[in-house]
Amino acid sequence: MNDLITITPASEVTDEYKKEAKTWDKWDSKNKKSFPYNYTTEERVLILTGSATITPSDGSDPLTIEAGNAVTFHKGFKCKWKITKRMKKHY
Repeated sequence: MNDLITITPASEVTDEYKKEAKTWDKWDSKNKKSFPYNYTTEERVLILTGSATITPSDGSDPLTIEAGNAVTFHKGFKCKWKITKRMKKHY
């Protein structure tokens, strides 16, 4: 399943990517704690604050995403989100 999600560590996210992400919509997990999600199109995000555990629906090992990470969810990725610290992200 790892070919359907790409996580770039904060230390490797370029300034160009951060600048572009500022033009995207912003999401806040304020009232969300756990939910399933099916990516029907590719989605790129920049995690601004917080963290979450992403559990792929195919039984692959859970992944952690956190502040500073750039994440690409590729079309066809299905997972369950568990917000572990209130998250804000550009997407």
